[in-house]
Amino acid sequence: MILTARAEGYVPVQWSVDSLDWKNKGAQDMISRATQRVQSGDIVLFHNDSKYILDALPAILKSYQQQGLTVVPVGQLLLTGETTLDVQGKQHPVGATVPEVE
Repeated sequence: MILTARAEGYVPVQWSVDSLDWKNKGAQDMISRATQRVQSGDIVLFHNDSKYILDALPAILKSYQQQGLTVVPVGQLLLTGETTLDVQGKQHPVGATVPEVE
């Protein structure tokens, strides 16, 4: 699928942190999932129709701000040139050493 998307001129984008908001387990669960272990460069997956997104998002954004993180459009995170995606969905330049999965 990645190769086909690239052949058609698209840049495949994956997420590295899944809020699992679609499971509708409540705002606090979403806040915990979206803020624990998040780091600069991560792409956090949310769905605009999840039941608790409006309740959770202010606390999530405040947590990111307190951690010194800035929310940016995904296009600012994408690498240019030849890249690969690791199993966690993060981009790496072709030939770069990819970190081991924890």
